[in-house]
Amino acid sequence: TPIDGLTEHLVTWNFDNPNESNTGPGDSGSALYLFDNGIPFYVALPNSTIDLTLGDALKEIEIEERAEIEVRTVIGLQGTMPPEAAPVLVVDHNTPVCNPAFDVTPARLVTGIITEHGVFEPTQLGAAIGAN
Repeated sequence: TPIDGLTEHLVTWNFDNPNESNTGPGDSGSALYLFDNGIPFYVALPNSTIDLTLGDALKEIEIEERAEIEVRTVIGLQGTMPPEAAPVLVVDHNTPVCNPAFDVTPARLVTGIITEHGVFEPTQLGAAIGAN
């Protein structure tokens, strides 16, 4: 069964997938879990998000960092009466954190790409998209 519940914004010619991360890591963790358990991983997106000029997304795309405070805090309750929602620090401000805005799912974990022109395996994508 094809499984993919996250939004893709770009695919490179070799099938690497940068994935936006709205609430946590993008698809890489899901893809790795599925791969390790023998479950196919498909990505659905429009052709317009496929960039045949990029080679290796893992090397060519800079992963932007979101604000560290998003990782260091959660919304909790202040000790006021009545209690009010407020950010609560969960790690010290000196603790190193990483908060990527997206990740890149390596091509080796992707079974296929589903577009408006069909379903493509990694070896078919460049020729199929270049022809459309």
